[in-house]
Amino acid sequence: MACQFFYVQIKLIEIFIYDILIKKGDKYMFGKPNKRPEKEEHSWKWLSRFAAIIMTVVYAVYVSNVVYNYIPFDSKWLDFLNTCVFYGPIVICAVTAVASVSNKGLIVRLGFLAAWVLIFLFSFFPETFYNIIY
Repeated sequence: MACQFFYVQIKLIEIFIYDILIKKGDKYMFGKPNKRPEKEEHSWKWLSRFAAIIMTVVYAVYVSNVVYNYIPFDSKWLDFLNTCVFYGPIVICAVTAVASVSNKGLIVRLGFLAAWVLIFLFSFFPETFYNIIY
């Protein structure tokens, strides 16, 4: 049940990012797409699906561990699991967004890259945010 829920959630995120933000009907919001090989876009889509499957398994193990407590509390596996639960959705969103902008123009890809650089910078170094703002 939980696996189906997370799979549906990931697919909805993928559909939202690709169909609504990038493509609007048959007209593209940011101009015509570049004529890049389909293999690059195809590989990013497979990578996003693989990441979604891995995160579904991680969430299933995480939730079942909360109920049955079979991983010791001070274990490195539990630390790894907590890290995956925290950063996994960010990785899935990034990979799915890369798949959707892989055949777009340079300006769109640079804007996307700049946004994700800020997200990762502020997530790994939160003191940078406070130094810039305050």
